[in-house]
Amino acid sequence: MSGWKGSTSALAGASSRALDVGIALVLALLSVATFYEVLVAFKVIQLGSLPGEGPPGHALAGFAAAVGILAGAALAAALATRSPEPRSLPAFLAPMAGAYLLAYFYTFDPYYLPTLIRYADRDFVSHTLVFTLVGLSLGAGLLTSVRPRVGLALSSPLIVACGLVAWYSGVGH
Repeated sequence: MSGWKGSTSALAGASSRALDVGIALVLALLSVATFYEVLVAFKVIQLGSLPGEGPPGHALAGFAAAVGILAGAALAAALATRSPEPRSLPAFLAPMAGAYLLAYFYTFDPYYLPTLIRYADRDFVSHTLVFTLVGLSLGAGLLTSVRPRVGLALSSPLIVACGLVAWYSGVGH
């Protein structure tokens, strides 16, 4: 019987490591996409010169962010259904989604090139909404580090909301 318990704990350990790798990959995707948007917002990455011509790599960064948002929300929801022990890695999921939203919100809208108009300047999405979501995402991250199940249950919809608001801030031309 003790062999059965040993193999069960080995499977749980492997499952936990696989989840940690998945979370790390999601955090890497969101970090890269966020860093890219920060570089665009600070004009380190040059914008195009024609209306609608985004900076180089814009589509790839958007794809990385979309995959990161969807996978992060799914992972947070899956972890919330378990009885996770407090770990630091899942606590970063919602805050990274909030960081991406904030970076994207202050980057430039390629639709208006060569004029430099940020998504935040258009008043299409409320600053209050963006900062509320960012604050709630930070709060969900803190809550996840203390009460993982509750924090992750809140993180999943917040991650989706951050992704949708980032996407929606670019709509409306």
